[in-house]
Amino acid sequence: MILSDGFSAGRSDPDALWNALENGDYPFVTKLREAGFDLVLLGFDERSASILDNAAVAIDSSS
Repeated sequence: MILSDGFSAGRSDPDALWNALENGDYPFVTKLREAGFDLVLLGFDERSASILDNAAVAIDSSS
């Protein structure tokens, strides 16, 4: 599963994203992994950039 950060401005903070997903009210990362999913967190230099620009990051990351 690929989860992308993009709901604020500025550079992604992978540690903060992981912490929010795992250490909130529901251990989302743990539950995904227990269900057999691999997890990729995709961050951006500028989360508020155009969705097309940020989609290009995902495309570039896959090659």
